[in-house]
Formats: sequence, C-alpha cells, structure tokens
Amino acid sequence: MPLLSVTISQVCPSAPGATRTIECSERGLTNVPELYNIPYEVRRELIGLDLSRNQIEVLHEDALNALPKLRRLCLDYNRLWKITEHTFRPVPQLEELALRGNQLQLYLGSVATRCWIYTPKLRMLDLSENPLGFIPSQFFIPLRNLQVLKLEGSRPQLTVEVRALAGLVRLVYLDLRRNNMTQFSVHSFDNFESMTKLHQIRLDGNPWHCDCTLAWLHAWHTKMEQRQNSRELNRTRDMWPSQEELTPTCASPAHLRGHLIFGLQASELQCVPKLFTRPLTQSVHVRQGANVTFTCDFYTNPRIEPRWIYNGRPLSPEPVTEQQTTVVNLSEGTRIKFRLELYDVQTTDAGVYQCRSENRLSKVEANFTLTVHDEWVQKYRISADRWTHVLHRDVWAVIVILVGGVPSLVVILLLVLCYYRRWACKRTRVSRKQMKRTRAVRIIRASHALDRDQNCDK
Repeated sequence: MPLLSVTISQVCPSAPGATRTIECSERGLTNVPELYNIPYEVRRELIGLDLSRNQIEVLHEDALNALPKLRRLCLDYNRLWKITEHTFRPVPQLEELALRGNQLQLYLGSVATRCWIYTPKLRMLDLSENPLGFIPSQFFIPLRNLQVLKLEGSRPQLTVEVRALAGLVRLVYLDLRRNNMTQFSVHSFDNFESMTKLHQIRLDGNPWHCDCTLAWLHAWHTKMEQRQNSRELNRTRDMWPSQEELTPTCASPAHLRGHLIFGLQASELQCVPKLFTRPLTQSVHVRQGANVTFTCDFYTNPRIEPRWIYNGRPLSPEPVTEQQTTVVNLSEGTRIKFRLELYDVQTTDAGVYQCRSENRLSKVEANFTLTVHDEWVQKYRISADRWTHVLHRDVWAVIVILVGGVPSLVVILLLVLCYYRRWACKRTRVSRKQMKRTRAVRIIRASHALDRDQNCDK
C-alpha cells in the first residue's frame, strides 16, 4: 500500500485546486487512479477529473466508485474501446463527459446503451473523433437533459439511423462536422417539430447530397434566421461561441455542386419523381362515341404539377376533355392522382396520350395509345378478341393435355405393344404345334400305306 501511495502521488496532484478538480493528463495512466493520496473527505467532494492524453483502454464498473459527486470527467485522447454498463452508476451527478479521440466503435458495442440510464443529469457529451460507425436507434434516449452533443470527425463515416437522436428534447447544440455524411433524415429525431430548443447544427465538411431529404433542414435554418434577434438565440450563441459560419455545401447532384445548402431556394431541393401506374405503356381500343378515362399516380417532393401530352404537344382543356387532380399531402412529399376524361371520342381523338411529371433531375411518364373504331369494326374487334381469348385459353388447355397426356399415351402404346408381342408369340407357338401334329399324322399314314403294300405283295 505505501508503494501504491507513492506511485500515485508521483502521478496525480495530492490536493485539488479551488475548482475541486484533479488534473491527471499526460501521465501515462492505463487505469483510472484510485487517488489514495487524497483524504477520503476531500476525494468525495471532487467535482472534476481530467484524465486526458493517457493510455486508458477500459472503464470498468468500479472505476469511479470513489467520486460520488463528480460532475465533469475528461477522457479525451486515451485508448478507450470499452465502457461497461454500470460504469457511471457511482456518479449520478455527472454533467459533462468528454470522450474525444478514443477507439469507441458503437457497431461493436464499445458503449453499452444502458450506461446512460445512470447519467440523468448529463448536459454535455463529446464523442468526436471516434470510429463510431453509426448511431443506433434510441441510443441517447435516457439523456433527456442533454444540451450539447458533439459527434464531429467520426472516421471513416458516420451513419445516423432512424430515431438515433430520439429523447434529446432539450438539445441546443449538435455538431456533425467532418463525418463524410451525404444524408441526414428528419427521422433521426423522435419529433423534430417539438425540439424548440435546438438552435445550432454544425454540418460543415460533409459531402451532402442536396435533395428533398434535406428540405426539413433548410426550413429549420430559415426559421432560425427569422429568430436571429431573439434574446434566447443570442444567449445560446454566447454559451457556445464559434468563429466558423454554418456553411455546409452540396457535393451532388452535379448542378448543385459547390452551392451552400442554406443559400438555395427550397424548391431546388428536389427528389426524382415516382410513377406508380403500371404498365407504363398501354393500348386502349374503343368504339366511336364512347367515353375514355386515363389515370396516372405520381409521387413528388416538392410538389410538381403533372401535365398531359397529346401526340407530343401539351393538351389544353376542351369541352370534350376534363382533367382532375387528387392531391394527398404526406409528411414528406405529395401523392397526386392525375385523371383525364375524354367524352364522345371520335376517330380524330386517336393518338398517344402521355401523363408526365418532371423536374431538374428527371422525368417520368406513362403512355396511352388510343385507337377509335367505327361500330362494326369494334364489333369485329370484340369478336376477334373473344376468339383470341378462347384460343389463348384453349392453347393452354392443349399444353396441359400435352404435358399430362403424352406420358399416358406412351404408357398405353407400350402396353399395347407388349400385348401384341405376347399374342404373336403365342400364335407362333400354336402354329408350330399344329404343324408338328400334321407331320406326325402324315408319317403315320405313310407307314400304314407301306405296310398294306407289303402285305399285298406277299
């Protein structure tokens, strides 16, 4: 024990400063020191411990047992790869935790999710410069008092899963810089609209793909600009001052590369429209004087009004046509059912009708080829279609018969062949027996005749 005391006294200060904080950075430590050289009463009153730039690899369950009033713990730039589930149980007053520059990998379970239930008062968490890989769903959900979350510089890339940031209802500052992120979904939060305290999101240094999935972020920034003169926002900036401006830029698509995300118009954050109508090419045959309806089902974000094209030209409303649009506003984007009705069609209305939705990225369309027949032609076509249907059905019947009947026919032929061979063999044997009998009779008769002739000679 004396040797241990001497060793620790050489490593860490024997008495805390006025801030009740122990500075043990750059001391070559491989474990959290037990601070035996500090009186028990003083040790229990410590509120800060700096263990940065050491060689600590694991935070065990009993590592912080001697520090019940600890509020600030700094473990920046160690070799941490594991934090056990009950590590923070002895320090329920913990408010600030710095873990920057370690080897924590969340996809390998380096940090037990349940460890946060013992830190209900945590206000600041720094996990920057760790190879986190991804933030799993509901990972921070016990941290309802967290105000500052720093996730900067995760290597090689950081993925934020759905509801990964759920539960952070008091979050004020979020740092996601230099994470090689291309997308950031609003679904990463539980309910982003309710996060009224969030005033700053750092997104610099990421190759963002600027499409409709970032529209929520653009809207949030616009809202923050409108509140820039508010007392609450200025107070937030004073708490976490930064010399860098919020300048995230687009890396794709090509026409937006290099543009500032928050310098774009909301309408420029577009996604490729989708068309649910199938098949994309349809042929419609009707008789002259009938009514025809074409329907297309689109999804667009942001909303884009579709249009009808007739033989390559935009279709203008006429007395014989009617265009109806049914719009369903979704949480992200718009579902549009676009319908065209033609009344009393004539042969002059025949042609190709296209429903089309397009933006800067792409266009989608469905084609309807309309053929208008005279009444007798239509009757002939209906009859032909009926026979075609019957033929089609009968062809399948023939195929079924062939597939199922050919083997049966082969078996029957084999049975007939076997029966014929047996019958032929039997007939051959009977004929041979009859021939033998006839020959024997002839021999006997010849023998009798010879005997009579001999008797006569005598």
